[in-house]
Amino acid sequence: MFTSYTYAMEVQFGFMIIFLMGGMIYLSKYEVPKKRKRSYMVSGTLFIAIAGGMIFIQKGSSPYIYIELKDKKIFINDKDPKQTRIWFKQVSDKAGLTQ
Repeated sequence: MFTSYTYAMEVQFGFMIIFLMGGMIYLSKYEVPKKRKRSYMVSGTLFIAIAGGMIFIQKGSSPYIYIELKDKKIFINDKDPKQTRIWFKQVSDKAGLTQ
């Protein structure tokens, strides 16, 4: 956007989500006692689902690196394709992968 920081918009969006969801969880303590536990569960589940689904990718800049772990999927790239290829080589070498 208006800064040289690569993921400025995504970071701003992430902070906004954290503050909004944190506020929602905080306000759950003022719920009617019978609904309080359910409110905490719904708020917490929404927070985890939203925060866990954030992806940091430069749109329109390929190639992309896709890393699949047991419990996570990671997508990453850079505006400069050469930098993405350097990262891929570093990760491949460290993991002992061959192309």
